[in-house]
Amino acid sequence: MKSKLSFLVCLVVIGLLTGSARADIVVSALPAQQSFAPGPGSTTLDLIADIPEPDAIIGFGIDALIDTLLGPGNLTIDNVTIGTEFDLIAAPDGDELAGIIPPFDSLWGDGVLLATVGVSWDDVGIWTVTPSVTPGDLTEGFPTPTGFADVSSFVGAQITAPEPGSLALTLLAGIALLRRRRAA
Repeated sequence: MKSKLSFLVCLVVIGLLTGSARADIVVSALPAQQSFAPGPGSTTLDLIADIPEPDAIIGFGIDALIDTLLGPGNLTIDNVTIGTEFDLIAAPDGDELAGIIPPFDSLWGDGVLLATVGVSWDDVGIWTVTPSVTPGDLTEGFPTPTGFADVSSFVGAQITAPEPGSLALTLLAGIALLRRRRAA
């Protein structure tokens, strides 16, 4: 009888540790769009989460994916500052985008600052930076007291450092629109 009870307790514990909490977390990189003068530059992005109360988190681990949409420039992550609600924990992938709530309390709410990410670029281009979680990576996600929360969406940010020719064409088009409006 004792072994059956121990087995049942083990099954319940495993279910709690591996079960999904079924949250509807939305993670965004803000501001959503930024435009800069042509050439090298830098800025920061806030990684924000909207976390419903029923599935309050006890920590997080995420990635920041960079996609080059246009141009020869390279965008890199220079530094990461974890939100004040969290203590930094070592992430195996080395990107420092992981935190835990001390002393293992839980957190929920809209606009929870996970981290501020500093990025820079070396030439003209258009890039997106999107927070994400690698499927199957147990060091990433949003742990809760009863498992891992589901994330409904990741919303990326776009950073634009146009080439001078594109900037000049946009300026000329604006001037033409103003002249046309004044003529009408």
